[in-house]
Amino acid sequence: MGPFDGDRQREELEAYLLLWNLWWSSQRTTASVDNWESACEMLQTHYTVAQARQDSEVCAMRIRYLQIKEPLPRRTDFVHGPPYYRLPDAARQLAVAAYEYRLARRQNAKIESQVSALADLLPDGLQNSPDVSESDLTASYRAGDPAGIAAHVESVLTAMPLPRSINPQASVVYSPDSRELVVEYELPTVDVVPRAKSYRYVKSRETVVERARPVSQVKALYASAIAQLTLLSLAAILKFDSERHIDVVVFNGVVETQDPNSGQPIRPCLITVRVTRDALAEINLEDVDPSACLKHLSATVSQNPTAYWTL
Repeated sequence: MGPFDGDRQREELEAYLLLWNLWWSSQRTTASVDNWESACEMLQTHYTVAQARQDSEVCAMRIRYLQIKEPLPRRTDFVHGPPYYRLPDAARQLAVAAYEYRLARRQNAKIESQVSALADLLPDGLQNSPDVSESDLTASYRAGDPAGIAAHVESVLTAMPLPRSINPQASVVYSPDSRELVVEYELPTVDVVPRAKSYRYVKSRETVVERARPVSQVKALYASAIAQLTLLSLAAILKFDSERHIDVVVFNGVVETQDPNSGQPIRPCLITVRVTRDALAEINLEDVDPSACLKHLSATVSQNPTAYWTL
């Protein structure tokens, strides 16, 4: 046996012992996964929303089960029991487990980042709004030319700091007589909300599986996102109207989609609101509930903005 053979065998043994310890540790954490899966089953069968509304005890139990969190992916989840006769394969198994673990963590982190960005559209947009210097203002905007004002507002709306999944587009018309600005803003579709809630490894199937996001959560996230986009757009329009040409803004939030009945392209309006500069100035947008704020502003909001898509 050469001098390097002993080192290789020692490394193989260390890898094997590490693999064994990881696998043994995974057996002790299986209970938390089983507990969470059992909670999901109970919420779907015995403690549903409908049942909770009719019985206070069922409601209390539903709350308890909802508080059981889904276990985060662990490296031990991806480790299988090492056979005694494959000692040299331990290092490869460790590398595969580490890779699959990192992949699942990245997938979950990406989803969490997307959801967080949607949930904080308004506060993030208000805090990170771009600066517009005097040199950026065109002569036509300064002079009060309707086309110049419209072009200025369109550039402001397309420059708002938004997640990559949202591509802002707007069509603007300004009326100098009434000092009113009308905006048709293209809202994102419901696809902006991640349909997957999380990814986790199912050891019995040896694969990473997707856990679907509940439809109710998709609807809530989407409704909140378009409400926040509406308020953020109104705030940006009036903030960057430094010459104060605009007294009133009419905002129409539309989507490009297909009629689920005919399959023909349509542009339904999901949100319409008319607000004066003075009325918006009285609202602290950093601390409002977006839906409640739009209601306060007498906005017309679709009761089911996701009705045009199959969830």
